[in-house]
Amino acid sequence: MKPVSDGLVVESNKTSGIVKITSTKILNQANKEIKKFEYSPNIEIKIKIDYELYEYLPGMFFGVGMRNSKREYVNGLNTKIDKFKINNQPGKYTLILTYQNPSLYKDHIYIVVGLL
Repeated sequence: MKPVSDGLVVESNKTSGIVKITSTKILNQANKEIKKFEYSPNIEIKIKIDYELYEYLPGMFFGVGMRNSKREYVNGLNTKIDKFKINNQPGKYTLILTYQNPSLYKDHIYIVVGLL
């Protein structure tokens, strides 16, 4: 686990010979990396995922989950279900996923990013 700021931790599965997640960061509304997390019930959370794709991968999508301090699932998204466009041709890419007012409460939030 990599602490990103007070109250947030990002984890990602970086394993695959076809694709590699090179960076995962939490951004504020100005697309700047968060250095300090301040809880707000109407928070917008952006997750920036940098990845490298080494060969064509049809049907690829990302899953992002939020868990509380007890590791219980509290929120998440799936790029396939939520209709985010994913580049699946070889190359280096950046994907920014935005959570609009996720249902969160004041707690440590763990963000898990996975490639599916």
